[in-house]
Amino acid sequence: MFALMFATVECAAMGSVRQGENATYGIRNIAPEAIEQVRMADADDPGRSYAAGGSRMHGNPTQPIEAYFPHVTLGFGGGRYMSDTGHRVPEAVLITWRQDHAPDAQPYTGEPVGPFRVEVRSRIPTEVLALARKDEYVLGLSFTAGMLPIYFNWRLTISGGSALGRRVICIGGDSFSNDVKEVKLGSPATIVPVWPHCKLP
Repeated sequence: MFALMFATVECAAMGSVRQGENATYGIRNIAPEAIEQVRMADADDPGRSYAAGGSRMHGNPTQPIEAYFPHVTLGFGGGRYMSDTGHRVPEAVLITWRQDHAPDAQPYTGEPVGPFRVEVRSRIPTEVLALARKDEYVLGLSFTAGMLPIYFNWRLTISGGSALGRRVICIGGDSFSNDVKEVKLGSPATIVPVWPHCKLP
């Protein structure tokens, strides 16, 4: 999918620092209707795809988006890219999808929607990007599809400190205003600080 470029490794107190950044990319449909062929590509290199699927993404028809806020936008996960490959979080991504096909039509024949450009790198604090270059940290990026506006959120995790082996130490993005200092995530609920109220290592 992309060329492997081995980064120079430096020794640091908190772990190895690399030229690339550890990152995951997730995308979620928040529209009431199903959508198909969702794709997220690098805006500067459209041939590089961070999330693509021919499968159908089911909709969320039961409640308006406000009823889910902010959790509706927190679709983290998906493909992971490692810092030791030289991966760099893109400046921006392009998001596209197809409307659901008609009941009597072939799959993937619905109306194409997009591309929509979403600025990414400039909206992530430089301190967070710097930590994503260390082995023990991963920067999760989450996007929405299916309806406008497209929401972009990010979270920073560190290895250790939870039953799943990773702990969220900071979160930010479109779902959170500057006066929100913390949120409860997961089950059982964990309190996570919201940028700019995070205390980073």
